[in-house]
Amino acid sequence: MLGLDFIINVMDIKGLRFVGEENKFYKFTGKNGEKLDMYCAEIFDGVLVAITDYEDVVSYISPEEIYIENLNLSYCLEGRIEWGLKDNRYTYLSKKSFMVDTCPLSVQSYSFPMKKFKGITYMISINNINEHTKNIFSLFGVDILEIYEKFKIHKTYMKRDNPRINEILYGFNSHDFLNVNTYRIKLIEILNYIQNLDTSEKDVLTYYKSSQVKKVKDIRSFLIGDLSKRYTIEFISEKFNISMTTLKKLFKEIYGMPINSYLIDYKINEAEILLKESEKSITEIANLLGYSNVSKFSKIFKDMKGCSPSKFRNMRR
Repeated sequence: MLGLDFIINVMDIKGLRFVGEENKFYKFTGKNGEKLDMYCAEIFDGVLVAITDYEDVVSYISPEEIYIENLNLSYCLEGRIEWGLKDNRYTYLSKKSFMVDTCPLSVQSYSFPMKKFKGITYMISINNINEHTKNIFSLFGVDILEIYEKFKIHKTYMKRDNPRINEILYGFNSHDFLNVNTYRIKLIEILNYIQNLDTSEKDVLTYYKSSQVKKVKDIRSFLIGDLSKRYTIEFISEKFNISMTTLKKLFKEIYGMPINSYLIDYKINEAEILLKESEKSITEIANLLGYSNVSKFSKIFKDMKGCSPSKFRNMRR
């Protein structure tokens, strides 16, 4: 059994502090006041599950690396996570992506470009699972050491939008969220599935240079700096000296959607704030956000928020 002291030590290295216990889960949050909520429980001897729920968090630094012989199973429920590696490259885990690794990435920072991340990670400590745990797994046809050796060859396996994994892990309801038995059952389902998985059918974990990532983030800052202005992809590509293909691909990788879709989403969220907090007219708000046609703005707002801007404002006052 790993025990609370071990878990606290691991989370401390990750930059998280222990704040209490809830329904057999240990709760951790950011040491420096970041809104980083993580719930962790030892669901079998030597097996941890960590449920991550980060809201309105941009990034945090991992002080040290942890080298433990683990079989790690990670799944992104919402948002996306950006890993800044020590070799000045970046890679991403997006919504409904599933990753198995036996050799943790050399991460020095974690960022959340969409300012949110919800995920589930199982950490199976190969040196700490006892015979009792192995026997429980074997009752369900799972040979944990065989699975570990299978994935150790690949070091990292990643698959986006796997229907079976989505069926197992996506769409938790509030009753199940902190239920130890739920995570036990789901782990056994996952292990049963990946034991016979064809690992050749995987998606490539793409790595990007830090200079490329910085340039795309600068472009995003430029685009939202004055929402009343509109720019073509060609103009942005030329201004920032980046190919249109790279710009489109990397922007979507970082922010989860194409540039135009991202800007529409961003503008409508800004409109929501202005409607609630300012006295500006709907026409003024539309113009501030680059919409010369108020009817078009109102239609987009209604499509995304379910009601017209005027109705939204009246409901919030």
